[in-house]
Amino acid sequence: MDKGDFFKGLVIGAVTGSILGILYAPKPGEETRSQLKDRADYLKRRMRRKAMDFNDEIEDKYEVAKNLMDEYKDIEPKKRQAVKEEFKNCIRRIKEIAEE
Repeated sequence: MDKGDFFKGLVIGAVTGSILGILYAPKPGEETRSQLKDRADYLKRRMRRKAMDFNDEIEDKYEVAKNLMDEYKDIEPKKRQAVKEEFKNCIRRIKEIAEE
C-alpha cells in the first residue's frame, strides 16, 4: 500500500468520523455548527502548514539541483558521473516528497 494512499484514507476517515460524531451528538444545532467550523478551520490551517512545508522543501531541493548543474558545467568529464548520481538522488527525493 502506498504511504500517500494510506495517509489520504486516514485523513478522510478522521474527518468523516469527526463530522458524524458531532452531528449525532446530543447538542444544540448552534453548538454543533460552531464545532464543525472550528474543526474545519483547524484542518485548513494544518493543510496550509503542510503545503508551506512542502513548498519550502521543494525550493531547497531546486536550489541544490541548480547548484549541482552550475558545478557540473565546470568539472571534468570523469567527475560528471558523481554529479549525475547526486542530481538523480535529488529528483528521486522530490518525487518521494510529492507522493507523501
